Amino acid sequence: MSESLTPPEVIEAGEISEKPIVETDPAKYISNFEAVINFPKLVAERMKLAQPVDDEIIDQEEARRDLTEILREGQDYKQELWNFHKTHPLVFDREKLPEEVKTKIYRYRDIIEEVGRAQRRSFGFLDQEEAKEYDLERGRRHFAAAKALTEAGLAHNTTVGRILIQFMNIEDGLDRVDPDRDLRRLDSLRP
Repeated sequence: MSESLTPPEVIEAGEISEKPIVETDPAKYISNFEAVINFPKLVAERMKLAQPVDDEIIDQEEARRDLTEILREGQDYKQELWNFHKTHPLVFDREKLPEEVKTKIYRYRDIIEEVGRAQRRSFGFLDQEEAKEYDLERGRRHFAAAKALTEAGLAHNTTVGRILIQFMNIEDGLDRVDPDRDLRRLDSLRP
């Protein structure tokens, strides 16, 4: 396992290191990412735009929490996380993960490997129904692993959790870098 080059504190806002930063803690990785993109400043700027309508009184803390969550679920955040990953890889230290998280991750990885075996047996072509079933099960297990990361406090939400799981699979050669995958899937669902 690579030695972590990340300093004990998070990266300073806007700072991009010349050396790749290898991080093993998913929560710290996201903190570093948000520091680099200056996420607190982005939230503050967006809060200024969220002016009350008709002198409506809004709870500023609740509004900030809601806005933070909306931004973390957004396509821009995901794209920036992919960009960050290019120069700042996340190398999971599986020994530090809670057992429930490890179990869900390994169940997800099992279906990925099962799909690969099925494709090899059928020379790369699965019939449409079989491919659909595998894709649904893969999606369920990916979500379960992301949810476990979130519940363990290692990801802010399942959107971030799914990306972190994908980073792990890329590291292990089970997936490839494809930040536009979500957009293509959404396009395929449109009539």
